[in-house]
Amino acid sequence: LSGKLCWPLSGWLVPAARSSHVNQKIETFFLCPDYADDAEGIAGQAYVQNSVIHIADLPDLETDQSDESVSGYAEMSYISKSLLRNRIDRGKSYARAICAFPIERRDKPWGVIVLDSRSANGIKGTSNSPHYRTIAAVLKILTEKA
Repeated sequence: LSGKLCWPLSGWLVPAARSSHVNQKIETFFLCPDYADDAEGIAGQAYVQNSVIHIADLPDLETDQSDESVSGYAEMSYISKSLLRNRIDRGKSYARAICAFPIERRDKPWGVIVLDSRSANGIKGTSNSPHYRTIAAVLKILTEKA
């Protein structure tokens, strides 16, 4: 990140926990400016669009790392191909399904919850699922008290 501030109010989304472990090392940060075209990852897109984003059946990069699969995965998940290639080179694992939904605080975007699965259809529901809206509404109430 070369000296840029990462939290809070800096234009970056910084994970607070991964796999429910707050002490697990987190290496991924997502650029999240005010412009959706520049927001990185599904988290950045959910934040700037202030809407649920659900992606299923991403290419299986564990078995196919062809240029076509990498390009398709990068485009579908809103990340750059170079960032994805870097993750491949470091031996990272890949989600096959992702869902992100924004959390509001005082009627403004505050954060994003991202669910991912290594199964192509491992996350049930769609971007219109009432389940995600219900969870977001409950978390909105909780963040108001924070």
